[in-house]
This record gives sequence, structure tokens and C-alpha cells, in this order.
Amino acid sequence: MKKISKQKIAEIYARALLNSEKDIKEAKSLLEQMQSLQTFLQENNKITEYFSSPLFSLSDKKELLDKFCREQQFLPLVQNFLHVVLENNRFSKIDVIISEFIEMYMEDCGYTYVTVQSVKELSKKQDNDLQNNLKKLLSKEVIIKYEIKPEILGGLVIRYDDNIIDDSIKNKISLIEKAMKGA
Repeated sequence: MKKISKQKIAEIYARALLNSEKDIKEAKSLLEQMQSLQTFLQENNKITEYFSSPLFSLSDKKELLDKFCREQQFLPLVQNFLHVVLENNRFSKIDVIISEFIEMYMEDCGYTYVTVQSVKELSKKQDNDLQNNLKKLLSKEVIIKYEIKPEILGGLVIRYDDNIIDDSIKNKISLIEKAMKGA
């Protein structure tokens, strides 16, 4: 039997959830609730461990999950989705599933994710300029995730889709070294 990767499983569940909500207003609420759930689970990692553990009964887990969903006032769709994940023993992958859902939702709405590495935090003006330039370059709205990476020495490394723009000092030094070796 062929083993399916964690990422592929996440894509299947995320796409199913995304395709299940056709109402735009409800879809936005769905996104907000999934983002809220993601934050909650990241801050309380023991919860994922509990729902993933074979030591507790499925009925106890369902009862607790229902109580949590009521307290959070989750849409019935979110509650049903979490039940499916739980019943299929996929709760250990819930973080990847939620991340994949959020990414798919944003892409379907015309956004693209961009990762920007820099030595230090960009100023507000640099951030605005970068966002505007990336919007023009990609012809899409962008969501930027910043990473501080002192090892690049300066400049920026920008990743989007399957592309990399490496304008770091580290890369420029590497190119100069290669040119000098060839001379």
C-alpha cells in the first residue's frame, strides 16, 4: 500500500473544507475561525496531543471537541470538519491542514504568499515600498512573511511560488568568488 505524505493529506482535507463553503460571507467567517483555531492550537499544543492520543476514547474526545466548538461559537461546518479529522485519526496533522487551508483560501482570493529574508526588520517605508513593488511584479495582492536571517549579511532574499530573488550580500560575494575562480 502506498503511503501518502503529510503534506498531501493536508492538501486533501484543506481542499475539501475550502470547497464545502460557497457563500462568500460564510467563507470569510470560516477563514477567521480557522485562523483563530490555528493560533489557539499553537499556543496550547497539549490539545493536539490529547486529540491525537490513542489513550483517550473517541467519545470523550468528541464530547470535549463539541464543548470547545460551542464555546468558540464555531460554524457547524468547522465543527463537522474537526469531527471528520478526529474520526480519521488525522488530528496530529491539524496544524498542517489548517495552514494549507489558509494558503489555499488566500490563493483562491487572488493573494500570494511571499517570504522575505533580511538581516534586520525593515522600516515602515521599506516595508510599504517592498509590498507595492511585489504587487506590481506579481500582479496580485501579497501577504509577506518576514524572517530575520543575519547570515545573509545584507540585502534581501525573496521567495514566492517556486521563485527566488536573491539580492543578498552573501549571494553577491559567492558570485564574485565564482567569477574570480573562473578568471
